[in-house]
Amino acid sequence: MGFNVVKLLKMTGVASEYTSKLLTPVNGSKAVSLFPCALKQECPFLAKGIGEAPEVLFEALRRRTGLPKTLQSMGKALENGLEPAKARNFISYSEKIEALGKSKIDESVEEIRNILPDHLKGCVGGRGKGQISTLDKLCNDWADKNIVDYDSAVSAVDDLIGTRIVLKDLSQMDTLTDSLATGIKNGDLTITELRNYRGRFNAEYFNDAQISRLSDAVLDRYKSLVAAGESVDGV
Repeated sequence: MGFNVVKLLKMTGVASEYTSKLLTPVNGSKAVSLFPCALKQECPFLAKGIGEAPEVLFEALRRRTGLPKTLQSMGKALENGLEPAKARNFISYSEKIEALGKSKIDESVEEIRNILPDHLKGCVGGRGKGQISTLDKLCNDWADKNIVDYDSAVSAVDDLIGTRIVLKDLSQMDTLTDSLATGIKNGDLTITELRNYRGRFNAEYFNDAQISRLSDAVLDRYKSLVAAGESVDGV
């Protein structure tokens, strides 16, 4: 594989000098077979929680993504009272939740495309939350969100699917803003929060005038619902 497993394990904050010596001669797949031994020697609370064969963490090691953060999160959760059996369940839940997200990507992308003009429909893409990221979230939020079973685990993952609109240049932002505003007024889109990130060269995604148009659209939608006699939270 050509990457340094020792360095990766050190990044987790749980690999001691013993672990480093144990893994120094090897890299890649050979290190995977030694990983459970090192884990049990150096982190008994973590090894107890994930069991003898933490396949999801092995896969993370092979893919070189997410492992350090996830190890820290699960270890902290176990130290803070997460039962080992529940920790093992979280691995299973994260697999199922990843599959659930993948199954709904096309549907989510189509919802966004439906409110856009034809020339912008091809700009929409989407992806589901990965298993490692999901497992990390469950370990971090298990207490605050009372994650006790699969259903509560799914409810805790509020970013299961992400859609993205990639435009050729900022000149298309006005058209996009108008489409979003129309979608809001028609009830096809609900904005709960707008985070106006900055792109390259410190350029904002939405300028003040565009944000104002989106805000006006939200207000118009609420007014129409109230006028129709519907109950609207927060109004």
